[in-house]
Amino acid sequence: MGLRLHLGCGARILDGWINADINTIAERNAKLGREEEVAREIDLRHDLLKPLPYGDGTVDLIYNEHLIEHFSFVDGRRMLRDWLRVLRSGGVLRLATPSIEGAIELYGDPGRFAELNAAMARNIQTRGVFLNQLFRSFGHRFVHDEETLTRSLNEIGYVDITTREVGRSSVGALRDLETRIYGRNSLLTSLCIETSKPPAVET
Repeated sequence: MGLRLHLGCGARILDGWINADINTIAERNAKLGREEEVAREIDLRHDLLKPLPYGDGTVDLIYNEHLIEHFSFVDGRRMLRDWLRVLRSGGVLRLATPSIEGAIELYGDPGRFAELNAAMARNIQTRGVFLNQLFRSFGHRFVHDEETLTRSLNEIGYVDITTREVGRSSVGALRDLETRIYGRNSLLTSLCIETSKPPAVET
């Protein structure tokens, strides 16, 4: 299957992937006061502000969901460079992250906001509170829009930068991975982008 990295996995373990996070699931549960038995732990404990412990061109796929917004703009670009380093030529990166455009769309539709808020029982008092939560809560440091993320990827050296629908991909292993969906059951707005490392240049 090749080497697949699921970065910032949290408590979600994907079969066939190296599931990496800075905290183990047991540590996460302890911080949250949960006493759940851990059925399966993460595969790699790693601080993503440091280079990944893999050689250049050794990874086939990288996936993360709602991760990059927890880092500053500068640190996010530093991680993107390191991910490009470890990807093999033609290897694919898929990111799903909160979307400024999606949040603005939801803010501009009071009826839809009220419908989703009620369906999720989130009890967010106002659309303004929702926007502030998106930008300032949950440890978020920098929330992207499509233009900003695409530009960063292009400048760093990625190619074939494509915005995808949630759950949709031309790569089988990258389909139906998102859990934080912008739809009838979620107030979370996901921007999904796939991109790849350029093919090796023959000499």
